[in-house]
Amino acid sequence: KNIGNTKEELKELADRFYSVNKWRYARQFYGKLLDIKDNSLVNYAHFKIAKTFEAEAVIENAQAEYEILIQSPLRDEWSDNAYLELAKTYYTNAFNDPEYSIKKIKALIDQYPKNSSTARIKIYLAELYYIKKDLAKSLDEYRLILKEYPHDPLSSLVEESIKKIEKELSNPEGIDHPIPLKDGSNPERIVLP
Repeated sequence: KNIGNTKEELKELADRFYSVNKWRYARQFYGKLLDIKDNSLVNYAHFKIAKTFEAEAVIENAQAEYEILIQSPLRDEWSDNAYLELAKTYYTNAFNDPEYSIKKIKALIDQYPKNSSTARIKIYLAELYYIKKDLAKSLDEYRLILKEYPHDPLSSLVEESIKKIEKELSNPEGIDHPIPLKDGSNPERIVLP
């Protein structure tokens, strides 16, 4: 058979298993795509393999696949998207280890400062500082984002975050959390140490 047809058939089979959440089978067929030389679907296969690992909460394996992709000499939408997806895995890990997540996201930004997703990833970094309750550092990061990316589609979100943090920093009694109680009374207040 023509290798092009085999490649497309493998992709179709893998995509079918992927669409019905049969992660192990999808991974097998995406893996077979990786074995084909001169394959234009290599980055696609790595990306989809990473997604199957994420679906199974095997985050370290997903991160390894994304790392392969962002280092790929073949630049395409899959290698570009891997940068953001890798940052998302670090961001979602923040509740386990925020320092590690901050370190990894900063390294990603340093390694790929001109990527189209850098502004969004810097927002993750600012949010990680916020999660850590380092409001001053979070505010600095948000202001830097607004300065570097004033016309980014997410700039209004950044402006809102800046206002929120400025309000929290100016309130010496604590942070207002807009989560009303069941009876509709004022939200709880958390006092910063």
